[in-house]
Amino acid sequence: RADLDAAIKINPRFEQAYINRGNLNTIQNNFNEAIKDYSAAISINPEHPIVYSNRGALYHQIGKLDQALADYNAALSIDPKLETALFNKNLISNPL
Repeated sequence: RADLDAAIKINPRFEQAYINRGNLNTIQNNFNEAIKDYSAAISINPEHPIVYSNRGALYHQIGKLDQALADYNAALSIDPKLETALFNKNLISNPL
């Protein structure tokens, strides 16, 4: 984590560092921090569908379904065949 923090401090527009730190925060169940990291990555590159899908999954996990659905839709507007976004969107739209 310290290496990612240092990389971001050196270059605050280093998208991949935010994505990697978001992934690490997700693994460590720091969902709010991961959401912040993915949001930072999206602000740098709003055309990265997997980051929207990842953030959507976190919103889904914490029960913010409207925000999750918006992120899944954003991911699918960039890549209509992104399977994780399609699957997770379906879970919200058609609950079991």
